[in-house]
Amino acid sequence: MKEIHKILKNQYWDNLTDESKIQGVADSISFPMQEEDVANIISYMNTKKINVTIQGARTGLSGGSVPRGGHVMNMSRMNKITGIKYCAEKDEFILSLQPGVLLQDLNTAIRRKEIVIFNEKRQIRNDIDQFRRAGRYFFPPDPTESLASIGGIVSCNAAGPCSYAYGSVRQYVSQIRVVLSDGTVLTIRRGGNKCKKRICHINIENKNISFELPKYSFSNPKNSAGYFSQDDMDIIDLFIGAEGTLGIITSIDLRIIHEPNEKFRCISFFHNNDDALNFADKMKHAKDEFGNISVVALEYIDNYSMRLVEQQRSKIQAAEIIPEIDTSFAAGIYFELHSGNTDNLDYATQIAVDMMEMCGGNTENTWVSSEERELDPLKVFRHAIPESANVLMDDYKHNNPGLTTICTDMAVQEKNIKKMMEMYKRDLNNKKIQYIMYGHIGDNHLHINMLPKDMKEYEIGLELYKRWAKKIAEWGGTLSAEHGIGTVSYTHLTLPTN
Repeated sequence: MKEIHKILKNQYWDNLTDESKIQGVADSISFPMQEEDVANIISYMNTKKINVTIQGARTGLSGGSVPRGGHVMNMSRMNKITGIKYCAEKDEFILSLQPGVLLQDLNTAIRRKEIVIFNEKRQIRNDIDQFRRAGRYFFPPDPTESLASIGGIVSCNAAGPCSYAYGSVRQYVSQIRVVLSDGTVLTIRRGGNKCKKRICHINIENKNISFELPKYSFSNPKNSAGYFSQDDMDIIDLFIGAEGTLGIITSIDLRIIHEPNEKFRCISFFHNNDDALNFADKMKHAKDEFGNISVVALEYIDNYSMRLVEQQRSKIQAAEIIPEIDTSFAAGIYFELHSGNTDNLDYATQIAVDMMEMCGGNTENTWVSSEERELDPLKVFRHAIPESANVLMDDYKHNNPGLTTICTDMAVQEKNIKKMMEMYKRDLNNKKIQYIMYGHIGDNHLHINMLPKDMKEYEIGLELYKRWAKKIAEWGGTLSAEHGIGTVSYTHLTLPTN
């Protein structure tokens, strides 16, 4: 087939890895331009019994897009917005997207009201005009990695800092089109097909197929370790978060909602780690004080993360807008408030500042932002933390090409969050493994990035990962809250059953 290219060492070599830095192998690659190409290629591969790995923008940390032989199908050229529709009942817009659209391009199009649709029909033109006249809208989950593709985001049910209040991507997907392994195309609309308890029925080319979903239950709201399974669930949710294992998503209808008029972002720094955790806990339970003001993001940043960003800032794009970081602080807490009313937000902001001072926060070194800008220093700083780790690991890899960052994605119930952090710190300090700890403290979900200098430290890090996974499973937590299982967890863990 002319769409299929052979992978050579001087061509398409980058497509054998992703941000996990795991090196894969494959024989061939394709870049479909439309759904028909996807169906033809996957059907051909199916008849030849060739394994296929689906790729988006290759920004994943779990190695989900790293091939283990066979064929690579890269969706990056299916990158158009193909439709827009206004939903009067909910006062929201629904955008139809190809899977290769990047999150940053989607956010830019929404913010600048630059929705360009090829072969648009009259009704679409009317909806575009209405969108341009309407107020501000946004895609609330807004995962941290702005260069991720929408197809990858949906396939992993990704989340971001603001998912603390707005939820993960799942809630914003109203329809998908999926190509199955034999080339069959399904249109799956939310509300169109619900399971009965854990029994699902689906019609594929006039054949009624029934199957039973797993009977495990999720103890954490954020969980991407396994297929989504709930009583009476919508069948669309089985495909969202399935990491491409059930079919290839070729089209996504995504809801965007009214953006609050007022926002307040803040990073507060603390000399004592317990004070930072105490402040985060107070912010979690401040609903009565804040009234109708939403705490939409609540993030933790440890001292090692601050030091690493400061050390690597010259190598990080856009880092020049990050203020100088005082690395004497033990920890920082990032939070974000949203409101439709300026007076209400001012009141809530003052309450948050009072809480911060009560917990020992340093108001003189607090960073604040209330303007919506394309490059907000606070958001750039949050993104620079994992990017700094990647830059450092690239240096270490010069002498040890097999090295990768070891990233955890585990989450626990609220009662176990301090115990989890103590376990991480104790084990890593005892083994003298360099690391950073940061992430979604509001969801009891923190990331550890272990930064081994050599293969001996790397093997030690993997053993720690296994030990933590077993313990967190015993506590009723999840081994992957948002990254997915991919190759990393599958290869390095014997997953405990729960």
